[in-house]
Amino acid sequence: RPRRSSQRLMRRRTSPALRTGWSEPREERGQVPVDAFITALNAGGVASADVNKLADLLVESNAKGEKVVFRFGKKANFDDEWDKLSSSTVNAESAWMLAVEEVKQKLLSQHGLTQATVIETEHPYPARNHSWAKTVAVDEDKKVEIYFSDQCCTYDNRTKLEIFAGGLSKSLAGVGARVHVKALTGIDQVHGTLLGKAAGGLWKVCIDSDEAEICGGFRAWKDEKAGNFCTTFAAEEQKVATARYDSGVKVGSEIAGFTLDRGNPMTPFVVKGFAGKGPAQLEGAMVGWFLDVTALLREEAFINLEGEGLGDPPSTLAEVAEHLEEFEKRLEKLKDATDVTLVFMNGLEFHLLAQVVASYGKDKVGDELGLEEEGGVVTVSSIEKGGGSKACPAWQAGVRKGWQLNMMDTFTKDSNNEALKDLTQEDAVKDPSKLLEK
Repeated sequence: RPRRSSQRLMRRRTSPALRTGWSEPREERGQVPVDAFITALNAGGVASADVNKLADLLVESNAKGEKVVFRFGKKANFDDEWDKLSSSTVNAESAWMLAVEEVKQKLLSQHGLTQATVIETEHPYPARNHSWAKTVAVDEDKKVEIYFSDQCCTYDNRTKLEIFAGGLSKSLAGVGARVHVKALTGIDQVHGTLLGKAAGGLWKVCIDSDEAEICGGFRAWKDEKAGNFCTTFAAEEQKVATARYDSGVKVGSEIAGFTLDRGNPMTPFVVKGFAGKGPAQLEGAMVGWFLDVTALLREEAFINLEGEGLGDPPSTLAEVAEHLEEFEKRLEKLKDATDVTLVFMNGLEFHLLAQVVASYGKDKVGDELGLEEEGGVVTVSSIEKGGGSKACPAWQAGVRKGWQLNMMDTFTKDSNNEALKDLTQEDAVKDPSKLLEK
C-alpha cells in the first residue's frame, strides 16, 4: 500500500496544476441508470409526476453513450431541482442515496450475492477525531465471509477498523429491553431501559439512577421531585451532521437557538429552530436534533468566547452539568461566532444487552410465559407473541424461548416486594410454576 500511495503522488506531480474555475467531471459527481432512479424514488414515496419531471431534466448521455441520470448535469442539478418539489419529505442527499442503494442491490443480485451487505464509510471519512459504526444482522446458522475492496485505505496507521461478532439485533428491541448508550464524542456512557418510541422513531431510554453521568444540575433536577427520572434518546440508525461555519458566517445566521432538557444528561441541548438556511441543514440536521456538546468543548472559537456571566470554559460534560446556566449563556453567545464547527445528531448509538425488564400489571406471568427448571436454572420454555388485547411485555422487550430468568434481580427488586411476599427464591427455583400466578 505505501508503494501504491507513492505512485499516486508521482502521477499527481506530473499532472497539470489545478486552475481556478476547474470542476470535477459530471461522471465523478454521481450518475445512476434511469430505471434505478425511477424505481428508487417511486419506492421512496415521491410522486410519479415529480419523478418524471426530474428525469426529464437530468437524463443525459454519458461518455459511453448510455442514458443516465446525472446528479450534476449540463442543464440542471439534482440538488437544486429536488428542493423545488412539493412531495419531498427528505433532503436531496438522502433522496439521491435511495437511487445509489437501488444500483447496489441490482449489482449484488446480478453477481448472485443476494445475501451480501455492502458497508462503506464516507469517501473520504472526516480527517478529525471521528468514529463510525455499522451493525449487520446475520442468520445464526450462516457463516460470514468479509471481503475488502483493493481501494480501501486509511489516512494513517493510527486509524483502526474493528469487527465484533455476536450481540443482539436491534430489530429485537422493545419496551423493557436493557441497553448500553454511548456518547457520539468522548467517554460518557450509560445503561438504561427502553421506555418506548418517541418522535422521529427514536427510542426513549430511562437511564439507571446510579449512573455517574447524572450529576450537577441533572442530579439536582432528578432529586427535586419524587418520580423524576433521567432519560436520553437513542437511534436505531444514528445520523450525524457536521456543520462548518467559516469566517464571516455566523452560527446564528442559521441556528435560532437551543433548548435545554434538564432530564437528559447525555444530550441536553436540542436545536430549537432555524433562522435561515445554512451548513447544518445542508448536512441533514433538522429541528429537534441534538448538539454534540463534548465535540463543541474542543472548539477554539467556543473556548475563547467572552462576555458577562460566561464563567470559565468547561472541558467535560460533567463540568457543563455543574454550570448549566453559564453554559446556556455561552451557547447564546456562540450565535455570534464564526470559524467554528458544530456537530449534530438525530440520537445516540445504543447496543442491546442480554437482559430485559418485563412488567406485568393486571396480567399474570403465566398468561405469557412457560417456565422450567434444570440444574437450578429457571428458563423460558414457551412464550406468547401477543396480539389483540394481550400485552406480552417479555416478548415485546426481546425475550425468546431459552432465556434464563434472573432470580436474584427479580426477588430483590423493590417493586416486587408485595407480589412476592409469600414466595421465596428457593421455592420458585424448585417449582417455577408458582411464579406463573404472579
